[in-house]
Amino acid sequence: MSAISAAATASVSPLFAVLIAFVALFRLRQPAQDALSAGVTFRIVLPLVAMVVGLTLGTSLTGNILGGFSSTIALILALRLWVRFTPHEDDHIVLLSGVLFLASAAQRQDLVFGICFVLYILLFVPASYLSSLAKESTNLNKLNRVEGGGAVIWRSAPVGVSLLIATAILFLLIPRVGFGYGGTNDPSALSMSGFNDKVTLGGHGTIKLDSTIVMRVEVNNPQYEGRNAPALHWRGTALDRYSAGTWYRSDKASRTEANYTRLDRHTIRRELFSLFNRRPAQQVLEQTIFLEPYGHQVLFASMRPFRFDLPQKRGYPSAEWNDEIKFSRDGAIRYKAYSAEPLPPEELRLMDAAEDDNNLQVPPEMREPLAAIAVEITKGQSTTYDKIRAVEKWLQGMNYTTQLDNPQGDPVLHFLENSRSGHCELFASSMVLLLRALDIPARVVNGFYGGEWNEYENFIAVRAGDAHSWVEVNLKGYGWVEFDPTPSSSVDLLGRGKESFMAKVTRFVDSLRYKWRKWVLDYNFDKQKDLWRKTKAAVAGAFRWLWSNILLFSVVGLALLLLLALFRSRKDRFVSSKETTWFEKEYRKALQLQFAKVPKYSWETEMAYVRRVGNPESLQRLTEEYYRVKFGGAEILSKEEVRKLCSRVAEQAKTAAKLSA
Repeated sequence: MSAISAAATASVSPLFAVLIAFVALFRLRQPAQDALSAGVTFRIVLPLVAMVVGLTLGTSLTGNILGGFSSTIALILALRLWVRFTPHEDDHIVLLSGVLFLASAAQRQDLVFGICFVLYILLFVPASYLSSLAKESTNLNKLNRVEGGGAVIWRSAPVGVSLLIATAILFLLIPRVGFGYGGTNDPSALSMSGFNDKVTLGGHGTIKLDSTIVMRVEVNNPQYEGRNAPALHWRGTALDRYSAGTWYRSDKASRTEANYTRLDRHTIRRELFSLFNRRPAQQVLEQTIFLEPYGHQVLFASMRPFRFDLPQKRGYPSAEWNDEIKFSRDGAIRYKAYSAEPLPPEELRLMDAAEDDNNLQVPPEMREPLAAIAVEITKGQSTTYDKIRAVEKWLQGMNYTTQLDNPQGDPVLHFLENSRSGHCELFASSMVLLLRALDIPARVVNGFYGGEWNEYENFIAVRAGDAHSWVEVNLKGYGWVEFDPTPSSSVDLLGRGKESFMAKVTRFVDSLRYKWRKWVLDYNFDKQKDLWRKTKAAVAGAFRWLWSNILLFSVVGLALLLLLALFRSRKDRFVSSKETTWFEKEYRKALQLQFAKVPKYSWETEMAYVRRVGNPESLQRLTEEYYRVKFGGAEILSKEEVRKLCSRVAEQAKTAAKLSA
């Protein structure tokens, strides 16, 4: 149980959990230590060392005092498990494990914590029960284990299950406050590059395809559901200025203009005034997004996002540029986004390039070679849209590679004139600069593309390896339209998910993690009201169904009552068998002889009473046997042995009565 509480604690290194699990197993092989023979080392020095090491090491690793506190408790718990002086110290172990588990609740609330919570509750009851029996019984073997302990664990399991059910009911009944999911530090949070105000191209090495999930998205359009559905671009941030292999946000970048509307006490709506929202959307894609912490505040949405429903909180980022939306937070967040699907090509073909000087910037030394390439590519194209498509198609004919070289000079010119191989940033940068050389305003966009479809919970799992760069072009009277020059066969390298057995298992585990996030961490007041409405309707429907079948249930109920009466008329085969009942009666008779001399308190157990009055060995042996049979499920002594013990108790009671007379 202590190992489970340590495993649930995020701030404690996994080594602590392994250490505690190891000493918990090793402890079963060690007899109890004598408190005097243990000396000062185990009693004082080692706990003090554990406190110092836990506080310093834990605080330095986690960056907070709570992590240091958890590490200290874990180390002290390990020492308690290693050397246990008396059965009374089992209470200390149970208490310390509970404190450690409470500390973990403030630091980690993912699915691992939920699993550890269930296991901890199931083990807490038998651990407490066995600890109590160990203090009352003297019939302990050299391993300090109560005989019949296995049976105690199984018999106490219903109590643990009842505690879990009660906890779930309280969780559902207690009024919820806040928007739900979000706002908690996550020690496993990603740290991704590419979403800053400055991104550098070039370099050398290999791009790693990280499958760590960044966000999970539910969409309301069946067109984008399924493993064969078209992939979506998840827009994040845009950059408008290029110089010497680096994209950055210029001082002249347009500020994101969005109004604020309070929908309810938990939700605020932000609608963009930008060109995203200039023309009414023909079709709107609604997305419910569960975004994990990834090291930045930028939010993501597909296509042309124009509306965001966000958690209510004080203060919003003051610096938002190029139609990006940010949200200050320390952990994960759930929000909704609404995106307008783009117009068909025949309508876009009628539009000219917008007047947008800020997104026409090209380094002077690059304009001439870029213009020559762009003019050659678009030869024979008359409309702005056709020129854009021509440049996009030309770039898609090049090679994609994750092997990054170290170019001499500007990486974009090196890509266009020499290597003809690169990654998505080079494809997007080249298209933007080629279009700008044709006086068509464009900018680079960073975000994600695609994602793996989860068939168990019907959501798109977007991974860190799905990070991508593409292009937005500003068309007059309409706004920004996305284009992607990266070869289509190389854009989504991680794919939409495999059909192998292990891939399905991985998706199933992630669906469990998603359910935990959605129905536990994100369980808010709105969901609580919805649950109550559904429960009320379900109960009303059940009553109507029962009333319509009342005759059938009356007959079934009467039959069950008859069976119950028949069952109760027989002796209990497990606890109250004929032998067990006889033994208990004989024991009670022997005990009554002692009650006549010294009354038993109502709150006393049999063993506590026997110890208090200092009874002879025969009654103490009889009491221990009673404990073994009653609580441990052990076999009963033979009738001859029981009668001998009872006879000795009776003789000793008569002798004591004569002496007192």
